Amino acid sequence: MRFPTFKITNPGPYTTIQKLPEQTNVGKGIPTSGAFDCFALKMGNLILKNPLNASGIEITGEGGEIQVIRETAIAVTGGVFNVKVNGKQMQQWCTVNLSKGDTISIGASESGWRCYICVAGGVRTQHMPKPKSTPAGDRVNEPLPRPLTKGNVLTTETPFASLSQLTSRRVKENLLPKFGGEYELRILPEPQFDQLKDESKEVFLNSSYRVSIHSDRECYRFEGPQLLFKLPNDRVIGGSGTQVVENAGGLIQVIFDGEVVCTGPDFASADGRVEIARLITPDMDRVAQLRPKDHIRFKVVSADDDRSIFAHSISLICEANILS
Repeated sequence: MRFPTFKITNPGPYTTIQKLPEQTNVGKGIPTSGAFDCFALKMGNLILKNPLNASGIEITGEGGEIQVIRETAIAVTGGVFNVKVNGKQMQQWCTVNLSKGDTISIGASESGWRCYICVAGGVRTQHMPKPKSTPAGDRVNEPLPRPLTKGNVLTTETPFASLSQLTSRRVKENLLPKFGGEYELRILPEPQFDQLKDESKEVFLNSSYRVSIHSDRECYRFEGPQLLFKLPNDRVIGGSGTQVVENAGGLIQVIFDGEVVCTGPDFASADGRVEIARLITPDMDRVAQLRPKDHIRFKVVSADDDRSIFAHSISLICEANILS
């Protein structure tokens, strides 16, 4: 069964419904979309005994206000936000039981940039068609969903456990992400990396880049030294940027003016870009939490390191890491 559970009274600057990314329609030029910080969404669902792929509410920067219209339980994960229930500060990364008439207010982020409101049973929507995830742009003639607006009513599925069984469940403290300082993004070079000029390779791997204010779910832009290729960009082998790749998120690209970008979950394809590296999958969660003007560095890792880091990140999402 489905139950009307939330009413959006103030959606904030950019609030969407997201589940885990899907590859189903990438070959048609449709972005994978889905949650930017997959670890946060999975852990929120795990706290509530939902399927890990259950949809939740993704909030960017600041979230506004939500009215509760049916008793439920939520878990807020991801970045550190000023979240309150009826004016009282609410803890994150744990179960919070809500009653009909409660008000959730989500103020500005204190660290990190995106948080997730997961709800017992998972979110559905009355006002948006499938898919459940919300891409930022509409490049194809498809009925894509849109960011939430004032007055939207969100429905939820039947919870997979009683609300009493969910009480007091929380993630172990040592698993909570740390924010602040200079972030390290681990990458695997692509063949086009060797077509950079030698001095540009050195600059790329030894420079600090600043996150541009013009970054979003489609593309994160990094301000820093200009990178140059041995040949003009349009003559770099494989550098047309017109192909649709299997997983479009996490591509480290150089655009026509030498600027470095990292593609997000809503990226499909773009002309005039050269792919020089690919972010390792767990570090997409780090990119999701980058705030404008944060600083990052790139670090090359081996394929073996990539497999090991990925296996470790998957192993963390288990019932043994939930306290109750």
